[in-house]
Amino acid sequence: LQIASVLIPIIVGIWVATAGLVVPKRKLLNQFIWIYWTNPLQYALDGLTSVAFFCDLNKPTCLNAGLNPTCAFNPTECPSCDCARLLDSPANTFVWTQISYNRSLHYNRVPYDMLALFLLAVLIRFLTFMALKYMKHYRT
Repeated sequence: LQIASVLIPIIVGIWVATAGLVVPKRKLLNQFIWIYWTNPLQYALDGLTSVAFFCDLNKPTCLNAGLNPTCAFNPTECPSCDCARLLDSPANTFVWTQISYNRSLHYNRVPYDMLALFLLAVLIRFLTFMALKYMKHYRT
């Protein structure tokens, strides 16, 4: 148990650092990309961020599938567009555009993120059960 008290904060620290908030996915070294893809926190954050901030920019009131490109940086070109903008940014960009670029998000990947998160949770529970059974803390 003393080893676990040392290892768990290290593992959680690595997960937090590689979940895409501290170090974006595109800035991770290729040698460490496997940590990103095996990180349950990454799947939770990607799914929840996509659900919370997604806005369809291609609808007619916004960019209109590229027919109104000036709307991307000038809110007066599309006053009826209800997508949130970064008001403190000099470019006045859309929140979804910035977040999806920085975090490598794709809204159509949300179901896969949630499925991966669920499977990782089941795996962690199974491994915990096996560890407790092996250590004889959970007697059956």
